[in-house]
Amino acid sequence: MQTLSVVTSEQPAGHRPPGAMPAYAELLSKEPDAAILEAISWLDELPEGLTLPNRLEQLLQFEEIVRPQARRLGNGYLTSPRLGRRQEYHLWQLNNDYWTRLVNAYEYCLDRYAAGEPGADSLDVAMLYARLLHAYVACHKWARFRYAPIGGRLWAGSGQAYLGAVGAGLSGNSLSLFPGAAGNTSTEREYLKLLMLHASSTDNLLPLEVEIALRLINNFLPHFTFTDELRHGNVFWVDAAGPLPPTRLAKRPESSPTLRFFSAGKALKAVAELRRRIEEAGEVPAEVGIGRHCSAASVVSVLDHLALCWGTMPPARSAPRHPVNSRLVVINGLAEIKLRLAGNGEMPGGTSEHWVAENVSRDGLGAKRPLEGSDWIRIGALVGIQPEGGDNWLVGVIRRFTRESETLSHVGIETVGKAPRLIVAAGSGVSSEATLLDTPHLGDTVSLVLAHGAFDETVPITFELDGVKMRLQPLALAETGTDFVRGSYRVEAPEASDARPNAGPGPEGAAK
Repeated sequence: MQTLSVVTSEQPAGHRPPGAMPAYAELLSKEPDAAILEAISWLDELPEGLTLPNRLEQLLQFEEIVRPQARRLGNGYLTSPRLGRRQEYHLWQLNNDYWTRLVNAYEYCLDRYAAGEPGADSLDVAMLYARLLHAYVACHKWARFRYAPIGGRLWAGSGQAYLGAVGAGLSGNSLSLFPGAAGNTSTEREYLKLLMLHASSTDNLLPLEVEIALRLINNFLPHFTFTDELRHGNVFWVDAAGPLPPTRLAKRPESSPTLRFFSAGKALKAVAELRRRIEEAGEVPAEVGIGRHCSAASVVSVLDHLALCWGTMPPARSAPRHPVNSRLVVINGLAEIKLRLAGNGEMPGGTSEHWVAENVSRDGLGAKRPLEGSDWIRIGALVGIQPEGGDNWLVGVIRRFTRESETLSHVGIETVGKAPRLIVAAGSGVSSEATLLDTPHLGDTVSLVLAHGAFDETVPITFELDGVKMRLQPLALAETGTDFVRGSYRVEAPEASDARPNAGPGPEGAAK
């Protein structure tokens, strides 16, 4: 068997022999992006002439060497607070290219194994299947970070790997995927992880929330049910031999030996129990393996999302949708919305775009837009919307974003303000502009959109609207978005401040 070729310090990285494996210390001493770029180059240059056992051995060892740097680069993409759009895309591209190349490399080995090459009977085939499916999960995750469509090749390839393991009697074999990895896995579990990730409707989660969802799925894997039989309690199904993704079980599919059925099973109880523990302790238990960069509140939010998606009943829309085909003017961000509400037109360098609404409901709308120039679009971004032919503005928050093709995307928007007004809000002696989302009536609860850091639950706000003085008593911070916060307030009469305890010294205090 050919020994692994290791580059010494005298060999420049750009001139190593084809297929030579970078030294372990060399890779770890590099910055993560440089290490992954070198890993991609190594995968591209792996020689054709290697025997199958030697090729797979190199590949398995190489992934173990690169794994710490791949994790660092992935964490950098998710948690670096000041990434510019270009740098963010660069990091995404590196991660995505690495995992795509790894899938291709493992599939090539699997094809040669299926062809019965010499030495094929000596391979650790169970590990090959499991590592391939692990890489498929990573490819799916990175596609969802950019809300990209998941093509049929992923579903056909991953299903073929799973069925191959089943045919070889290896799908349930327990194995440690990497040296030192916590807990064992199997080909079936890696495939189920991929299916459950897709079934978790991640198109309305932020990238960090998608990562949290995947880590939670990994924790709950022992609780899920997975079977080749149609049973009561099945929620999802997939044809592992086909190019289509898993879907909810709405009606009995045509019988086939490659059909698989799955559900959250006992994981729903585990979700509720973990949520309770986090709420009581105010932190995520360390054994869950979420990571310090994820807040308890964000984990609870994802748990609630998963419970909704995994339930036996599909998540219901809050209001029926109606098909339409109308143009919209869409603007991005709090600053431009305030400018338009003030009647000052578009700001220099503004992002006014024309979209096409496909459906509308009481609570929001779905629209198509060209994919080009979509870097500013994020889950949680604030937008202003003006229907074609109107002069009124709506305020919305992007809740879903999907790249449907190379040129077209779909955006789902929740309408949070149907009659927004710009007001001058005074509190603690300081006045600033705010966007009132609701028509205020005494005793009602209304929402204000403010700049980051401007909400204070201890400071009431007073303002004048159409000649009428009003007072807003803060209730709660409802949402923190990309460039705004949204707070909820109770509308009170302005004189209520005189009767409120601790509102300041009254006549007696003044006399003293």
